[in-house]
Amino acid sequence: RPRPGLAPRHALTAHLFSPRIPTPTMPPGNTPWWNYPHRTTTGKAPNAPTARQGRRAGACPGPAGTLNKGPLSVSAEPGQERIVARFIDELKRTHSCGALREGDIDQEAILFGWVQSRRDHGGCIFIDLRDREGLTQLVFDPSVSREAYDLADAARPEWVLGIRGRVRDRGKMRNPKLATGAIELVGMEAEIFNRSETPPFQIEDGIDTHEEKRLEYRYLDLRRPRLQKSILTRHRLHQLTRNYFTGQDFVEVETPFMVKYTPGGARNFLVPSRMHHGNFYALAESPQLFKQLLMVAGFDRYFQVVRCFRDEDLRLDRQPEFTQVDVEMSFVNEDDIFTEMEGYIFKVWKDLLGIDLKARYQDGRFPRMGYAESMRRFGNDKPDMRFGMEHTDLTDLVVEHDGGGGRACGCDECASNVEHRRLQDRDGRCDPQSVPKGGAAYHGGAPG
Repeated sequence: RPRPGLAPRHALTAHLFSPRIPTPTMPPGNTPWWNYPHRTTTGKAPNAPTARQGRRAGACPGPAGTLNKGPLSVSAEPGQERIVARFIDELKRTHSCGALREGDIDQEAILFGWVQSRRDHGGCIFIDLRDREGLTQLVFDPSVSREAYDLADAARPEWVLGIRGRVRDRGKMRNPKLATGAIELVGMEAEIFNRSETPPFQIEDGIDTHEEKRLEYRYLDLRRPRLQKSILTRHRLHQLTRNYFTGQDFVEVETPFMVKYTPGGARNFLVPSRMHHGNFYALAESPQLFKQLLMVAGFDRYFQVVRCFRDEDLRLDRQPEFTQVDVEMSFVNEDDIFTEMEGYIFKVWKDLLGIDLKARYQDGRFPRMGYAESMRRFGNDKPDMRFGMEHTDLTDLVVEHDGGGGRACGCDECASNVEHRRLQDRDGRCDPQSVPKGGAAYHGGAPG
């Protein structure tokens, strides 16, 4: 039995990905939502659907115990379902909220999205409409459409709207910070798809809301531009990865997640088996488990974008589950591997980030360094080239002094005169009273 104020477990997925409000409220008396009367497009209350029918229809709880089915709400006024259906079925969305530009001026456009903000300037109402692609300013003028103006007057943040209007130039009021800042959409027809309660925090970047609260309302937190940009960037990265390696004659494969426990390597997560009592599966900690099988089978060039699971302590670059781009090749040497991966990195940086690395590395290759040089200069095999304090080899100097503490101040005498180095004081400076002839410089103090 669901707790008050929480969605039924089987309705949670539909709720999280629907344009809707914070945590839903159960109907009075904790009546299951599938037994709660709901409205149809005819305005009649039919027999309550079964739980299976409700899930198939995508129904999920709405504000104050109402039931929403798709974009429709039982709190809608009579006839609203018909108007919403007109936007969904007849008009259709023509642009995203980040697509309109100067070239679209004087054209008609239809947008769907969430209300980011609303401003009443005493005569016209301005609404910033948001979707995952960006933001567009809407203008509602009562002289153009009184019905659309009244709807905008009632709209509040996070309400979901459909709007049909004409694109016009913003003139001197352009906003250079927005991709759509040169235009605005004058509303001619509008409809409320869904209303929202007041969110527990602002849907914008730069908020100081505690992480626990944002995770509690994760479906609201994911509306913020920064997080949506991260998800879209990840999507484009996956597409670039697949396109690049496919063009390099690689085959994409998929390997099992649930495998036999492997005692070597990272620790595995274990999954008990219901069918085989007392036995368990292990979640694959690395896709390389199947490398030998695929290579021997003839898949000499393959890749996969794969999820890995490791039951280990957290590190800066590791968590219990993460995604890995696994690339495997046969009949190659290390230079072949470098060439393939350099081409991949160059393409990702250019196509995804807009940075052409060939402007710095004209030959299309990164600088290469041998293991011995890396250990000698930086003390490890993965050096950070931005670190300017490279190691200095003092082996010959220590051997010359039988392991003693000889210190060189850097002068010409120190470089060529062993006796000169032995006569330095504790601060590593040359003592002018003790320096042999030919080395009369005093280092670290006033000129001698």
